[in-house]
Amino acid sequence: MKRKTVYLKELIPLLQERFKKGKASIIQIKGTSMRPFYKNGKTLVKLIPPKTLSKGDAVLFISENGQYVLHRIVKIKKDASLIICGDGNFLKDKVPSSNVIARVKAHSHNGEDWVLERSQSFQRKVMIWQTLKPFRKILMRLKRFNHKEG
Repeated sequence: MKRKTVYLKELIPLLQERFKKGKASIIQIKGTSMRPFYKNGKTLVKLIPPKTLSKGDAVLFISENGQYVLHRIVKIKKDASLIICGDGNFLKDKVPSSNVIARVKAHSHNGEDWVLERSQSFQRKVMIWQTLKPFRKILMRLKRFNHKEG
């Protein structure tokens, strides 16, 4: 199957139309802000409408500057705004829940089995990764070093 690169802003109306029909959509991840769970150009995510949002959900949203971003919810505020951060990032953003376009239901790397985002085992990994935030830079450097050695 031939692949074509399309900008996400061109896909948003198509995604929203599919969501109205109750259908999910699959897109490939570009970028490194969601490492280590999503890999640039290798991870597919299955998007669904954002009917319910929970801490730990990865969501596609429109940022303040109009960019489409996929990051994870780290906190839901009482005013229904979201504190969001990429898994590989250190800075958090506050986003109105109305800016959320989709929620990630599952992800897959290189055609492997789909991992359900809300499964206990995956949420446990996310929680551990977020808890290790102060040590992440060191862990990522060690991981890169080990890949160079092997």
